[in-house]
Amino acid sequence: MGLLLLSTVHIGLYATHPFKPCRTCKGKGNHRSPLALAYRPCRPCGGSGMRLRTGRRLWNTFTRVRRSRRDNARNVQRPGN
Repeated sequence: MGLLLLSTVHIGLYATHPFKPCRTCKGKGNHRSPLALAYRPCRPCGGSGMRLRTGRRLWNTFTRVRRSRRDNARNVQRPGN
């Protein structure tokens, strides 16, 4: 019972808070270039400072695969039709 509740809460957190601060730029969206003193946009987060959580990325992939399989099954020509 406790494990079910814990996993439900965990999935709920992915739904309500799908993003987390980027580890590379620590949520600032930019970082200092190594050789110069200029600031550059962070590559992993694209300058937004936020990244998609791993669990949410897995959920999105699962949903995309399920949707494409469902759509492909609907578009299959059935014999006799």
